[in-house]
Amino acid sequence: MRFANEIGIRQGKVAHKKGGLNRTEASRKYIFSGLLFCDKCGRPFIAFRTREGEVRYACDGWRMGECSNNKSILLHLIESQLLPAIAQLVCEPSVRDRLALELPRPDGLSLD
Repeated sequence: MRFANEIGIRQGKVAHKKGGLNRTEASRKYIFSGLLFCDKCGRPFIAFRTREGEVRYACDGWRMGECSNNKSILLHLIESQLLPAIAQLVCEPSVRDRLALELPRPDGLSLD
């Protein structure tokens, strides 16, 4: 992701106590809530709406006064970078096979 280093996002972490598949109802509105983490403090990037109505992601630690990473990024920039990368990844056979084995099926049936 082009912007990851510019805003201090640490990549590769998937689940967090309130992130990943365990997100709150409000955070489900934003696809990457709880999945992006600050490179400086390790806290999750959270989505918030600005006074102008734009949705941005920023370090929760900075918003709480506990981190020096004061950079944020617009939701549409994150989506424009990550969604195509994810789409390309899931087309790779090794990734697709791993997802098929690890993720629950929506119909509850097993692949076995």
